[in-house]
Amino acid sequence: MKSCISHLSMGIKSFILENFLPSRSDSRTPSGKPRLQYIDLAKGICIILVVLLHSEVYVSANMLRPLRMPLFFMLSGIFFSNYNSLTVLLRKKFNRLIVPFLFFSLLSIPFAWMDSGRFNWEWLCLWDIYSNFNFVLWFLLSLFFDNIIFGAVTLFVPFRIAQALIVLSLSAIGWILALNDILLPFALTQSLLGLFFFFIGSLLRRSGLLRPNLKFDIPIAILGAAVFIFFMLRKDPNFYLLDFFYLKINGSPWGIVFLYSVVPVATLFVCKIIRWLPVISYCGRYSIIILGSHVLWTCVVWLFFEYIAIPRPQVVSFLIVLFLSWIFIPVARKLFPALCAQKDLF
Repeated sequence: MKSCISHLSMGIKSFILENFLPSRSDSRTPSGKPRLQYIDLAKGICIILVVLLHSEVYVSANMLRPLRMPLFFMLSGIFFSNYNSLTVLLRKKFNRLIVPFLFFSLLSIPFAWMDSGRFNWEWLCLWDIYSNFNFVLWFLLSLFFDNIIFGAVTLFVPFRIAQALIVLSLSAIGWILALNDILLPFALTQSLLGLFFFFIGSLLRRSGLLRPNLKFDIPIAILGAAVFIFFMLRKDPNFYLLDFFYLKINGSPWGIVFLYSVVPVATLFVCKIIRWLPVISYCGRYSIIILGSHVLWTCVVWLFFEYIAIPRPQVVSFLIVLFLSWIFIPVARKLFPALCAQKDLF
């Protein structure tokens, strides 16, 4: 009994310290790379906006799309490594992306059953992202294929210009498929669509702009903020729209590419200036757990408000879901770390 209480108190202490103290300069990611505080902050902002969107808070609908998925793709591109081996890359990304995809997909089944009152065999069709109750998991599939595609290109094509042409061509194919509502299984259309932003992330890493340098950080942040404010003030926020999940594209592709590239890059540089914020950075550090679990908590919260027969307050619902996702992080890390990308299963 004393041992259990001791472990619990240590866990609570660790949870509080991680949330309210910046990570040590020598801390590392699960892949062994040095942890950058501003990257955690950027991921934290992204994942909170994702939860906001799925809580159906109006302001999060289309106006904040340029801040969410493109930045997630870019952050993945920034930390991309081909490990000089396609086999190693496959194993690493299978552990980090496919294992949590399978885990959270299967974990979703009882919640889907609770929501609908019946079992549907289509929930097991994991190649169809629209059949998955935990629909946000499409992003893990997309990231997996983007890493493998980009890894294969960088490993087997020797010249960077040729690599860029191949990646941009594949991304253009994704845009063409999306414009014609052609959905490939396993979120492959979304993968090709996001490959462009993944590539931008890799370019950012090579550029050297990610090193501490206020000479560039502040102007880039101001430029992006100006572009985003101009977009927010438009009467029609759908004028430039890119919905990765439903493959909705509205407006000039060039305008979309500009907006969805400049705004996330500027957001990254704003985070680079701020570096760290309590709770938000912690959420970013373990964003994959929030990504995989928040739809399940949303289901519980919505059923609760339905049960007590009162209109569901959207902002309150969002805060409750975010809180449940936040406190679920240490539980997931303790009980099944290999299933939520905190260590390798294979």
